[in-house]
Amino acid sequence: MFSGGMMQVYVWVILLWLQLVQAAFIRREDCSSTQNALVNPIFEPLTLGGGLDIADDSTSLWLKIMGDYHGSDCEEVDGAFANVLVDVKVLGETVGYQFESNASCPTVPITGHFRYDPQTYTTYRTAYSLGSAYRLSTLATTIRVRLNNGSDVACMAANITPDLGPVASNLLKGIPVAILILSGLISMALKTSRSRSSMFRYEIANSQRDPVEPFLPGIGDCLQYMQFIFMAGCLTLSYPGFFKPIVSQFSWSSLIYANGPIAHEFLYPGVQDNIYSINGTYGLELMAQVLGATTMTDLWTNATINLSVMVLILVVMIQLASLFKWMWRLLSTPQSGNIEMKADFLAHIQHAGWSVLRMVLHYYIFPIVTFSLYQSHVAKFFPVYQTFLAVLLVSLLAVSLGFVVRYLGLHDKQNLFFTESSLPRSSQSWLSDALYGLPLLRGIIIGGLQISGIGQIVALAICEIALIVALFSHRYTSPVWKGISIAVVRLTTILMSCAFLPSVGLSEGTKGYVGYCILSFHAAVLIFGFFANSILNVLKLVLRRKNILDPHSVDPEDRPPVFGLDQLSRRSKRNMSFSHLPALSPDPACIPHHSVRGSSEESHSMDGHFYRQPRSRNYTSMSPSEATGTVESIPSSSDTESRGSTETDFEERRSDVDYSVREADQYYRRREIVMGSSEPPRESDTFSRWRPKKEKGFEVVRSSS
Repeated sequence: MFSGGMMQVYVWVILLWLQLVQAAFIRREDCSSTQNALVNPIFEPLTLGGGLDIADDSTSLWLKIMGDYHGSDCEEVDGAFANVLVDVKVLGETVGYQFESNASCPTVPITGHFRYDPQTYTTYRTAYSLGSAYRLSTLATTIRVRLNNGSDVACMAANITPDLGPVASNLLKGIPVAILILSGLISMALKTSRSRSSMFRYEIANSQRDPVEPFLPGIGDCLQYMQFIFMAGCLTLSYPGFFKPIVSQFSWSSLIYANGPIAHEFLYPGVQDNIYSINGTYGLELMAQVLGATTMTDLWTNATINLSVMVLILVVMIQLASLFKWMWRLLSTPQSGNIEMKADFLAHIQHAGWSVLRMVLHYYIFPIVTFSLYQSHVAKFFPVYQTFLAVLLVSLLAVSLGFVVRYLGLHDKQNLFFTESSLPRSSQSWLSDALYGLPLLRGIIIGGLQISGIGQIVALAICEIALIVALFSHRYTSPVWKGISIAVVRLTTILMSCAFLPSVGLSEGTKGYVGYCILSFHAAVLIFGFFANSILNVLKLVLRRKNILDPHSVDPEDRPPVFGLDQLSRRSKRNMSFSHLPALSPDPACIPHHSVRGSSEESHSMDGHFYRQPRSRNYTSMSPSEATGTVESIPSSSDTESRGSTETDFEERRSDVDYSVREADQYYRRREIVMGSSEPPRESDTFSRWRPKKEKGFEVVRSSS
């Protein structure tokens, strides 16, 4: 193990050497055992570099190998005349052809010179025509050094990943951002529409908003799934080359936005010479190199600072919005005493506090815990206080999450805090409350088990299985099928990642197909599980408004609110004027028409929302025997014409109203009543004594037809 000073010198020498050779570093691997069996390894390759020359009509791959001959001199074996044989495959199929190769022996003796001088090594160069840039792919390259006598003296393999390019990078970043924003805006619009169209909207208008309720619902689950896509690419596995660059475009969801504010003047090269230059051990380390970011310790510091900045911006925005709303009400209200300044200020502070807790404990607890626990793997290279702060942060987050979830469970507010969450709507046990700690547990697994890829897969699979079982047990009390479907997709992708274990030994082409399948599953969830589902909810709401769908088969979000004592205690005590509400405005059109004999008739339309034409007192009930007799009272012709025209107009306007629907049916729904024959079934004398005795009174049965 190098000491601190020796390590700095070693890194400086390597960086200077790589700068001199002018080539992107390519991580080389050994060839397969069958290929190495035919090799006489007298040439030891020490470094492999290369890059892509991308033109409008062609793309070429160039490689540069530097090494030493052991046991003999380069000139003795005619190493300068050796051939470099290159084979490039994409998904198992050979592409392109080799068109140039040259070599040179050392021109400067090794003794008395530093080895960072390229002239002290045997160097081989070659070029390979691809014809296409093969973006979003991996170039599985096999390189052989063959002498003139036909013997192979070296064999190496390398997985070269071309740069994604600006078009693919922008699409992979922009589409998820658009899906997240649209899902949040659609959820907010649907919630607003439901509250305004509900028959309880006036009750809602007279109650203060719950401080736990978010301003922008519907983004929690979508954001967490995007974080899972990114973090699943940070497992310590042998992914196909294109996998990490693709999922790295979701880094913005995990608090990685730019290389700052702390970098310590060191950044990984990332993309160099149009290929990704990476070389690491752990999954998070390789992901940082793909991003061209700072070291993992600086990455944790930057993520923490970014989260703090986002929290500060959120608080400022909430206070500015509240201030604007308060001033608008102050200017629009004639009496300033109608505004309770102290109560409003406290409500805004509560909103800000719960919003901060939601951002930290619901939106970003997954990535911040992952980055924090990774510090334990590199603790020996950095100050002790940094690791202590990271562990302390995770402990505080875990304790805070436990207290918040328990408080919300006792006050039945989990559905307000975790809005649009796929977890059960209400929890009655600690086991159900523990489901809200799954993002924390995933962060502990991915960040704390970086040394074992198989351990990460097993632990993550157990989490998803437990979630599926818990959701399935709540299928009768909560809408859980969306959450179950997403959890099944996560479990499937985790199990498919077993193909990337180094011990499995699959070829790069096979791993490429598995990688594309995993990415397809993720894309399907984002498109159909979040975006299309939001559009479907909008269509269903519109169809219900048009009475095309059954208006009684409402979603749980469409049900009217049920206020408890704590909500009722927060109802506004100030005198409010309901003159701005349309259904309560003293519109003359809503006043019932009364005809008075001897006075002029007034014609008013019955446009009230809750007005129903009363029965006329001029008619009396008749028995069947009297039905064929004379009528006791006959209305006058003027009353008949006036009432007939009014009733006809009213029935035409309100013909679509179903008066058999109670207000309670919207919340508790109606039991389906099967209307059968009017004759009761005959019972035998044996069981007649077991029949319940008839009670006085009657029962009203409402038909669903």
